[in-house]
Amino acid sequence: AVVSTQSTGKLCVLKDVRTLHQYNCLCQDMVMWLVMVEAQVKIEINLKDMANLQNLIKKNQMLGHDIQSHDRHSLDINVMAEEMISLEHYDADNIVRKQVTFHVMRHC
Repeated sequence: AVVSTQSTGKLCVLKDVRTLHQYNCLCQDMVMWLVMVEAQVKIEINLKDMANLQNLIKKNQMLGHDIQSHDRHSLDINVMAEEMISLEHYDADNIVRKQVTFHVMRHC
């Protein structure tokens, strides 16, 4: 019975580590995407003719769709963080810090 309890404990720890790794990777991907979007938004606009204006409109539409898609993804990441926190994950303090930082980045 002791061996079984130890094995179960190790499996729980491994699951927690795997979940945290997935969360960290998702956060890193989202931060990189936010930086990329910020760079795209800051690009100077040079409207010389109607074709440039039409291209800008298309880019903005695509960016809008991309933002909507990533917004849903960021909500999923937040749910993942909330679940780990509510289950008293061993790294809950860092998860909360990331969650706050991530929230600030999304809303700036």
